[in-house]
Amino acid sequence: MQVYTNACLSHLNINDLESAKTVLGRAGKFLKDCSNNTYLIGNYKLCQARIFEHSSEFNKACLLYADIYFDPSFDHASIYTASSSETHDINQTRRDLLVSGIICAILAYPDNQRETYLKKFLLDRHMLDSTSQSLLQVAEKMSKNQIVVIKDNSSFSADTQLVNTILKHAPLSTTTTGHSDPISSTNALFAAHNIYCLSFIYDVIRFDLISDILGLDLDFVETSVINLINKINFNVYIDRSKNTFTFAHPNSTSSINSLPEQQHQQNSRSHKNSLASLPKHSSLNLNAINRWPKNETSNLQNEGLIANQYKFSSEYCMHIISNLANSI
Repeated sequence: MQVYTNACLSHLNINDLESAKTVLGRAGKFLKDCSNNTYLIGNYKLCQARIFEHSSEFNKACLLYADIYFDPSFDHASIYTASSSETHDINQTRRDLLVSGIICAILAYPDNQRETYLKKFLLDRHMLDSTSQSLLQVAEKMSKNQIVVIKDNSSFSADTQLVNTILKHAPLSTTTTGHSDPISSTNALFAAHNIYCLSFIYDVIRFDLISDILGLDLDFVETSVINLINKINFNVYIDRSKNTFTFAHPNSTSSINSLPEQQHQQNSRSHKNSLASLPKHSSLNLNAINRWPKNETSNLQNEGLIANQYKFSSEYCMHIISNLANSI
């Protein structure tokens, strides 16, 4: 079995996914005989996690990395074929597992498990050094359902370490993302998370505005929305005649079939949410705001909700998103 798991990891190192799946399938035949060998079981689960990661099935990969990382029965020193079982090697291996788990959680589709594991991984943030601080900041924001967009400007300077780390764990081709530069490719990987967060800010949002906020082509945004529908039963209505997305929250009493009527009613008054009408947990989206437009004062209460019924314009929302993006 060890020969097969080592071969699987070797194939993955050269991005030969199909061969990796084949040899891991052969290794699976020996699982029953090796059920008490934590070394072999750990390596088998690691191979599974890596295969899911290379297949962009990040939710499944995150679950397996968490299973290995948080299970004290696994010999963490031997996973990754460490040379010895000294404390340094154990910590190094656990750091590798922790980084992989955090990255897969960041790239996973929003669901309760993903949020739970993000928070659990962050409890061990002290194990990571300064080179992982940007990654930890992204994980922290995502665990609070905050929008994360990387800006290539002088104040942020596009954290190279962060971008390289993310893209190293996400073998996504430029033809898939529609972008060739690393920053846009990374933002494309964050699209599903950011669209999910925007659904708590807007009831209805124009195609061009959501495209501007995410810094992505409209075709890719629409693909991301469709993927959310298929992956997590995301409630959204795509109206191509009006070029808008209409979001319906799970606690809404209206059915998805009535969304066009909701959209018409909202457009008659305003197609933006008032901040006071946001669900309670969505206040997390706004906690990172620390600068407000000129001549506007913050009315944030303790839980982050604005007290009055102030409706904010597209430009105001863009200001908020910009602050969120520049604060990582």
